Amino acid sequence: MKTAFVIFDRLTAMDFIGAYDPLTRLRSMQLMPGFEWDVCAFAAGIADDKGLRITPNRAMDSDARQALVALASARHRGR
Repeated sequence: MKTAFVIFDRLTAMDFIGAYDPLTRLRSMQLMPGFEWDVCAFAAGIADDKGLRITPNRAMDSDARQALVALASARHRGR
């Protein structure tokens, strides 16, 4: 199974990690040895709502073929 974790500027890092950690364990715990993923974004450098930098390993594009897309939420605060 191929999964895309979609990240974007000012995301809430805990929402990203909250999905990323258990899903990527599917492979490391040998529950789904064929489980694959990419961390995708529309920009090269992403920072969460507190300034933590996260670097995607793939750009979002229309050619991506994933069985599952995990999208972190964001809290929008005026800045």
